[in-house]
Amino acid sequence: MRILANDVPTNIPGAEQAGGGGTGNLTALLGPHAALQGHVWIGVCYRGTRAKKPFFRKIYDKKRQIFVTYFFPSASATAIVKAPTQGDPREILRPEIEGMKRLMKRMKPDIVFLNGYSLQGWLMLAAAQELQLPLVMKHGGLWKIEIDLYRDLYSPAGRKLLCDMERDISRYADLEIFLNETSREQYKKIIAPLPIQPHAVIPQPLPPLHPRRHAKHKDERVQVGIVARWDRIKNHKAFYAVAKRAHELELPWDFHAVCAFPAHPKRRLGRIYKKYVTVHPPMKKPELFSFYDKMDIALLPSLYDVMPHVVIEAASRGIGTIIAENVGWRSVFEKTKNRIWIDSFTDPDETIRKMKRLKGKNLSPEFFQYAKKHMNKTKVLDRYLETFAQVIKAKKD
Repeated sequence: MRILANDVPTNIPGAEQAGGGGTGNLTALLGPHAALQGHVWIGVCYRGTRAKKPFFRKIYDKKRQIFVTYFFPSASATAIVKAPTQGDPREILRPEIEGMKRLMKRMKPDIVFLNGYSLQGWLMLAAAQELQLPLVMKHGGLWKIEIDLYRDLYSPAGRKLLCDMERDISRYADLEIFLNETSREQYKKIIAPLPIQPHAVIPQPLPPLHPRRHAKHKDERVQVGIVARWDRIKNHKAFYAVAKRAHELELPWDFHAVCAFPAHPKRRLGRIYKKYVTVHPPMKKPELFSFYDKMDIALLPSLYDVMPHVVIEAASRGIGTIIAENVGWRSVFEKTKNRIWIDSFTDPDETIRKMKRLKGKNLSPEFFQYAKKHMNKTKVLDRYLETFAQVIKAKKD
């Protein structure tokens, strides 16, 4: 099979920059796995451009892995997000759709795989639909929630337009994949009723887990960490609130955040964040694991998240993560005797009381048993490839 998917530059073999996590974690594993199985992986990376017309360039082609950069005119993106009226996105982005169709005709994919959704993801969806190519969508988050959180960046018409574009997933995808039932139910409730198109639940692929005991530190200070991109949906505001309250209570606790912090923060939170939180730049896995080894507990207060790798990465290094109620891991936590690790993050004092009880501890053995049974990396990646083959066959029939 020739599989064309949206991807990120940090997944190009030999990339020096650390990955940003998120949906890129899946393609970082699926692309090389597909290539080793004899398939061709075509990763499409996006960059904004001041050029008036879209264009693309092949930037990598070795050992059945191809990467192409698609240059998306910034003015076209602005025409959508700042739209004065709710027009037809296919008319507004017609040059970009045609550009993507040219890319697909050049790359000759057997299937198009959307790993998460965005304006560029919609572009791939529209092009694949017009070319009648098999199309599979894997849901990462809910675009509508992010649009609502960043509503100040969009015109009213632009917000409505983008939200309707998200519903195109269920209008045109041949198959929709969800990481867990929590994600499926949230999509059904907030975006579109199911089933509209066939769907499947395939969890995150995880490497072999060998959970270690939490390292006892000579330093009596408690180290608290968060690994999450600098994004409103990750709710760094709540992490800051806990850090500030711990300082007010004179607790011997240090707070650390791993994220790409803006050089010149525009919002107030960015200007005050570092008063109580030490910020570290994004790290590659070996550095990240060393970071976890120094922590005593992790927090993930996201307003919405599906199944972030950071939870199990931290657990594999001996520490548990207190997650927010809208993080998709919640259903797994509830099944594996980890309800104590779920918090509303609305009351810093309550969160701190829970942290005092849980610091230095890890998630239950049942959690690792569940992950080993349902999230085996090779089995999950093979299931993706089998699913792609089935969709291609069904489309032909």
